Amino acid sequence: MNDPIKIAAVIAAAVLLLGPYLPTAWKRIKAAFASLPSLPATNDRIDTDDLTMVLDLANRLKKDGNKKATQLAKQLLDAMLELQEATK
Repeated sequence: MNDPIKIAAVIAAAVLLLGPYLPTAWKRIKAAFASLPSLPATNDRIDTDDLTMVLDLANRLKKDGNKKATQLAKQLLDAMLELQEATK
């Protein structure tokens, strides 16, 4: 298969044989990618999910006995609540 003419002939034969099926295959490929779940839109605002996550983290840190990290998580939670009240 080192002959460029043979390679071109094989490619031409493949295009002739598979050509009628390519548009249908392309549509199915596009439909398959369209059905994949997309990433959720990013929200620049602090919402309850963010507050819940920080509160859960603070509780886990408290259970582990890490007082300094628990205090920092509480400070973060307080700052997030202040930001939320300021943007209302």
